[in-house]
Amino acid sequence: ITLNSALLKPNRAYGVVATLLVEGQPWFKTPMPSPLNLKNQSNILLTLRRHGTKRPSPALAGSWYLVTLGKTLLQDGTPTPTLELHEDGTVAGSTICNQINATMTVTGEKLKFGPVATTRRACMDATTAERERLFLASLEQISAWRMNTPGDMLTLLNDQAQPLLVFHRQSHLPVK
Repeated sequence: ITLNSALLKPNRAYGVVATLLVEGQPWFKTPMPSPLNLKNQSNILLTLRRHGTKRPSPALAGSWYLVTLGKTLLQDGTPTPTLELHEDGTVAGSTICNQINATMTVTGEKLKFGPVATTRRACMDATTAERERLFLASLEQISAWRMNTPGDMLTLLNDQAQPLLVFHRQSHLPVK
């Protein structure tokens, strides 16, 4: 970073802070301002610490397939959307027609997905296209999670604690 020292007033103290964003979300921040020495034009060393995304509960990590979308039970034998939740806060998955990637922030029972990036393939039939649209819209509304006692059913809820997505664990797939 180049600094225009003409913008600085003499006999004042200045510090530098930094935030690194990944897909618009803060991942690293300086814990405190680093002092700026106006008399010496040397490099400034910034220390950044991981910020924002807390490691999710290990119970969340794994591969999940969608069994309920809103109030619709998906048992018609067609493929359903999937999510892979990783302990590092990254998310991958499939809408059936497209692949998705995102980040998630988990604090206790609260869960928020970062921006979801998708490939842009068209769905071949109207039912699958509508499922994809509802699935992606639901991900944007998620604010909390809960899991049943055996740990094989994951329910994602909105701000009103209404279940929007219910997943079943894919135990045969490896956890990344």
